[in-house]
Amino acid sequence: MITATDSGAWGGLADREPASKWRQYGDWSGVGALVVLLGLMQLIPPHRQILHADDPALQFPYVKDETFPVWCLALVAVGLPIAIFVVIFIVKVSKAPNSKSYAKFELHRLILSFCFAIVLTLVLTDFGKRLIGRPRPNSVALSGYQPDGSYEASAHLVKEAFLSFPSGHSSTAFCGFVFVSLYLFHSLFPTSKYSEQEGVMRPWKLLLCVCPLLFAGWIAASRLTDYWHHPSDVLAGSILGAVVSRIVFYTQFHCYRHKFSSLARKRADSIGSQPLGDDSLFMPIHIEGSMSQA
Repeated sequence: MITATDSGAWGGLADREPASKWRQYGDWSGVGALVVLLGLMQLIPPHRQILHADDPALQFPYVKDETFPVWCLALVAVGLPIAIFVVIFIVKVSKAPNSKSYAKFELHRLILSFCFAIVLTLVLTDFGKRLIGRPRPNSVALSGYQPDGSYEASAHLVKEAFLSFPSGHSSTAFCGFVFVSLYLFHSLFPTSKYSEQEGVMRPWKLLLCVCPLLFAGWIAASRLTDYWHHPSDVLAGSILGAVVSRIVFYTQFHCYRHKFSSLARKRADSIGSQPLGDDSLFMPIHIEGSMSQA
């Protein structure tokens, strides 16, 4: 088990690169800019593909009681992952009080990266919806389309009828839960520990990493059973969310954690303590004045 002195290796590093306050402000400003962009995009009317009223693929019923309404999606795909991150932070601090500075840095960077991934996914999804303007499976009933080409429904519902591709529920769900899965995977299977154990993975740990993906799949599948999206909409949204989540996780969180760990190793070497060789996200745990891997 690899250890390092607590205050020596980690003390003060949370106040240095890469966690400087100005860098944090700049990163959050980027998230805010994406939120503003997303709001401005709502003012742009979507393109409308030709709606063929006699197309059986567009004549599904309008289901008002969705399995996952927008508010529920936000609570489950955004609120739940953040709650998981906070719970892990509390557990880590309770086991290692003297590692609080590192844990706070990790939690902040984790939530920042997660929010960036979610907002970026929403922007890309909404851009695709408005650019393509594909009719939903329930577009005829949703818009109140008439044979003369007019619509009986409200302007809001008519607009919604042409926002099928890609699925926003699917992209948001997979973005959020793929991020959670990646975090759990790198927490439970850190690179060095994985190699030391010769690739042995305990089934319950692997199942824990997969569970969030099953939840995301449930949300995506509900868009088919509720007749709000075509299968290709759900597939495209799922891929989009998963890809964005993976890219942001490794470029905005994982690389920062490696950089922070590298600073800790150098500082540990400079004070004569044993360097931290494991890159587990659950490290470090304080035991009798020192920190060890979980």
